[in-house]
Amino acid sequence: IFAESRDAVIIVPPAMLLGLRPLGGSELGGTEILVRGSNFREGVPCSFGGVMSSSILVSSSQIKCTSPPRGIQASHATTVNVTVGTGMGISNTLEFIYLPVSVIFRLTPTLGTSGTPLHMHGYGFHEIRGVQPVCMFSFSDGDEVQTPATILSDSLVTCDAPPSDTNSRARVGISLNGGHDVITSDEVFLYQRPISVESVKPIHVPNSIGAMLNISSTNIACNENVSATYHCSIGNIVIPATC
Repeated sequence: IFAESRDAVIIVPPAMLLGLRPLGGSELGGTEILVRGSNFREGVPCSFGGVMSSSILVSSSQIKCTSPPRGIQASHATTVNVTVGTGMGISNTLEFIYLPVSVIFRLTPTLGTSGTPLHMHGYGFHEIRGVQPVCMFSFSDGDEVQTPATILSDSLVTCDAPPSDTNSRARVGISLNGGHDVITSDEVFLYQRPISVESVKPIHVPNSIGAMLNISSTNIACNENVSATYHCSIGNIVIPATC
């Protein structure tokens, strides 16, 4: 015997995931992720390797989730599957990359001009395939500028200083996931005025190695708080200079 109900049964299809931005974040968690897809609904959670995270509905094709901390810290990048939904309504999976904790020990140089190559020394610098790492320059007037970065090793990153006014200061950091999470250096990069040579003494020296030249110039910064390295160019030969 079958009883007939007049109530309609609404079948809701599971969410379909198409992409994540960014593709990775710190193993400490806290990365805000925009999930693109379809069939998103209010209150449907995200799962990062089985660890649930609440979501904010942006539209039926976009939701925002915050990555939870990775339970096990590692010295290398690890991947987890991300899904949306619960029970019978779980979506397809996409991969999210957890990056190990990164630290910047030192910035060299801390003095230069627009275009000066900078090196950040530290550890935990790992690439995410398909993502351009960037250096973040936070200026004292509130402006923030990004420049492309190159990861030379897990302990060294390089990038060029962006254009800025003379005497401006910028705190420098690195983002491994395209500008979403930023690791900041404690040191500040100072933009200096162009150097001008006023005099060289003596002007005649023996044709031998070891002659000492005294060069008077403007806008040279010589103090223990600035890690500037100066060189003299004599003909086609470049030699280190000291203050």
